[in-house]
Amino acid sequence: MKYYLSSVSHINFLPKHEIVRRFIMSRPPVDTAMTQADFENCGYRQVMETALPDYGSMRGVLCRAAENKFLEHKAGESAVLYLFADLCGMLFQPDSFNEPFRPYAIWGNRCSTLPDDLSAEQLAFIESIYNRVGNNLLRARLAEIVYLKNRKKFAAALAVIKAYSAVELTIRKRRHETLKCWERGIFLAQMLKDKGQEPLAKLEEKVTAALFSEQAQNDETYPVVQLANILHKRNLWLNKAVEIAKLLEAKARKFEEKGTSGIEAGAYYDAAHQWYHKAKMPDEEHRIIALKAAAIERYANTRKTGKQHNLASRHFLEQAIQEYRKLSANYRETHGIGSKLHDLQVELDKANKESLASMESFTLPPIDISPLQKTAENHVAGKTRDEALLHFCNMLPGTDFQKLEEQEKQCTGENILSAIARQVTINRNDGRVTARGSSGVAQLYNTGINLNIQAGILPALFVLRLEHRIREQDFYEFIHNNPLIPPDKEILAAKALYAGYEGDFIAALYMLAPLMEAIVRFHLKEHKVPTTYLDAQGIEQEKGLSTLITEPKCKEIFGENITEEIRLLFCDPMGANLRNNVAHGLVSDGEGDGDYSVYAWYLLFKRVFNTYYNMSKGAEEAV
Repeated sequence: MKYYLSSVSHINFLPKHEIVRRFIMSRPPVDTAMTQADFENCGYRQVMETALPDYGSMRGVLCRAAENKFLEHKAGESAVLYLFADLCGMLFQPDSFNEPFRPYAIWGNRCSTLPDDLSAEQLAFIESIYNRVGNNLLRARLAEIVYLKNRKKFAAALAVIKAYSAVELTIRKRRHETLKCWERGIFLAQMLKDKGQEPLAKLEEKVTAALFSEQAQNDETYPVVQLANILHKRNLWLNKAVEIAKLLEAKARKFEEKGTSGIEAGAYYDAAHQWYHKAKMPDEEHRIIALKAAAIERYANTRKTGKQHNLASRHFLEQAIQEYRKLSANYRETHGIGSKLHDLQVELDKANKESLASMESFTLPPIDISPLQKTAENHVAGKTRDEALLHFCNMLPGTDFQKLEEQEKQCTGENILSAIARQVTINRNDGRVTARGSSGVAQLYNTGINLNIQAGILPALFVLRLEHRIREQDFYEFIHNNPLIPPDKEILAAKALYAGYEGDFIAALYMLAPLMEAIVRFHLKEHKVPTTYLDAQGIEQEKGLSTLITEPKCKEIFGENITEEIRLLFCDPMGANLRNNVAHGLVSDGEGDGDYSVYAWYLLFKRVFNTYYNMSKGAEEAV
């Protein structure tokens, strides 16, 4: 029988006698001193030569070597190797500002080693030796710990980027590790702005060279899509977007010619579509969608025989239909694709798409908002964490809807057409009419959000991320016992706010939408306002946010302006309508990561942090 051995730094599956032995003779104490001589004599260089080029393999060989050193009574050398092993064991999140490392194991209320577990002595030791480590992966990990714990150590950040740049895309089964290293290097270089320009250019050249290499052309297992996605995600090589799109399309056609799965070709078509979109070539985007749909359709036809063929064929046919539905009505009509879809759905989609396709866009003269962005950056720069967050949360005045109504009346008086014409709101993804009416206030509010996000919130948020490492646990501290948040929703609220701080506004939105409804319901219940109703069958149902926010008591609880912001952001089709779009799965990737999601996050965080600050500072310093 095998048992599970748990310790803060090292776990494994071991036989019973081995567990007993390792409990008695496991590893040096945590406070074991490590010297430069221990580093030079521990033999890590020879150990690393036996490891594959990925952190998991490195951790394994380092643990074995560390245990051997401990059995040889070389505690200092063993401690060095165990430290290296613990750091290599951390899981990697290449695009995280504040927590790029996660524990590889969690059990109970403990987990494997994380950067915050390191002592001051261990950190000082790491900083003293990282530049002398020969292995690129290990040097990068050590240098990143130094930079993570002190964001002013720019030399360490540059050392991380240089080390990741030196990692090669060689062993097939370890390519994913190299891609993560390159992506992390690019992420850090972009984060450093001017200081990272030179290493960023080298990494960009390395990724593009791999993408257009001979091996990429001939090796079906080569990570072409992943390389292209790195460039796409980080907005690199945009001037060569068409070349990348054509390369991906050619690879997709090769898979089709071999008669392999339409799903394999589909991944390349998806990537090609992304790059044609970057190149602003809508006709090519449509053509690629049609090619992908046709590939999936052909594959669906090949699955009409064999065991459980009905289920398999139906699954891929549904995917093909979904792809065809992404095409504009004009493209379908021109290329005879409409006949492939159900008649009623074709007619409905065609009407919606034609109404959308008939619209023409126009461009206003550009407005220079760089002075506003610089002001926002300076507003939070060079301050302590709480001071910076306080300035961030109060840098923008709250929306005054009385003033917006006055502006709307003035605009209506100057433009007779806006007074007599009804406004129609059309879904930007599929052309459905989602609202009819007149709401100049909503339009002014939406415009204000866009300006506030681009000129204020995002520039200031970037500086906050650069200067302050704020963890999920810190957000939980802001929220714990905060009277704004329902007691049983504290963890959800902390995760939502942390996701937004990390830049993952899609995840934040999908937590914020139900959370906002829970907040409104909680406070209405606290004020004895009924939040349920009896349906026709006598069942007591919960009212939705759209109904709750219309309760007169909301204006007393939250204030008139905040109540109106919640309604427009989450419930009104003339506004962002976030709650309903999230509930019905209507949020596209772009909308989920867009200005409204950012502002919804900011709106809640502003209230949460100001409440936390007032509770912690007292009445004299309250804001």
